[in-house]
This record gives sequence, structure tokens and C-alpha cells, in this order.
Amino acid sequence: MSGLRFQIPPTLLAGIYKDTLIASDEAGVATEKNTPVPAKQTPVPVSSPAAALPDTPPEKWVLGGNARGVVVVVNDPDNVYLADDVLQLLTGILNACKLNMADIAVVNYARYPYPFARLQQFLQINSCILFDVSLETMQLPFSIPYNQVQQFNNCTFTYAPALQTMLGASEDAKLQKSRLWLSLKKMFNI
Repeated sequence: MSGLRFQIPPTLLAGIYKDTLIASDEAGVATEKNTPVPAKQTPVPVSSPAAALPDTPPEKWVLGGNARGVVVVVNDPDNVYLADDVLQLLTGILNACKLNMADIAVVNYARYPYPFARLQQFLQINSCILFDVSLETMQLPFSIPYNQVQQFNNCTFTYAPALQTMLGASEDAKLQKSRLWLSLKKMFNI
């Protein structure tokens, strides 16, 4: 594996080191220094109410191009968007639906807890897939069980458990994936 290199995008680095810089004091000793990061790159923590969110989200707040108005809302407080293995799973699910990352927008609710009405102000939304983010949390006026497809306000919704529960080859993971697949087939007329 020698010679294998990768570069971390600057926006990801900013998210990782958003609150802390290492600086040396006059004696040359490394000290931790809290430095404010411009609001444009500061993710909103899970505990922040949606009212405290900026009126306009930062430039890199979604992953994907949203060309087909498919918004995927996840809840992953440990990552900017999604962990690599979960992103790989999502990519496979998208491929099965004849979609790719250019067609969708992934919003991490743990970082940007905008209610659905606010998301509609920022994004084209024809279809919305909620992973581990309830309809009540998104301030939607209806409730559906996991993997049911529902129309509301010119948008098709489905709600599913966290993508992490679908990782691996366990019977439970396979069952979760098959239930999701049935709802996505209905949602996208596959």
C-alpha cells in the first residue's frame, strides 16, 4: 500500500477542528487555544434549537447535487455528513434506485436541524427520505410507520431506521434493507 495517498477536503478539516487550534506560547510550549470559526463553516450541534440556525445555511451544508430533488435526511452527530461505510451503503441504495449523488442532497439533521418547511426554502424537494429523523421532529403534520410512503405538500416521504442498522449481513440488517427497498420501489416507481 505504499504510495497510496488521499487528501482531506478543507471543509471537512474545518469541521473536524472547528473549535480548537494548537498554538505555542512565548516559551514555545504547545497550548490549546479556542478560536472562533466563521459562522459559515460552523456546524450546528444537535442540542441547538432550529430557531438558532442561521437564516441562510452555509455553502457546504449538504452533500450531493440535488438535481432530482431527492433529499435524504440523516441523523449522524459524529460526522459532517455520514461515516464512509454508511455513505457506501447509501450509494448502493441509490444505484438500485437509478440515482446517484448528483441527484440527491444529504442533510445531516444533527448538524443542521432545520424543520421541513425551512428545508423547502433552501432546497428543491420532490422526495424526502428520513433516516432516524422522525416526521414529528421535522415538524410535519402527519405520522407514518417506518417504510410507509406518504404524499404531502407536493412531496413524497418515507421514514426509515438509521442507515447504520442496515450495515452488515445480519438477518436484521437484511430485513431492514428489504423493507426500505420495498418503500423506495413504490416511492420511485421502480
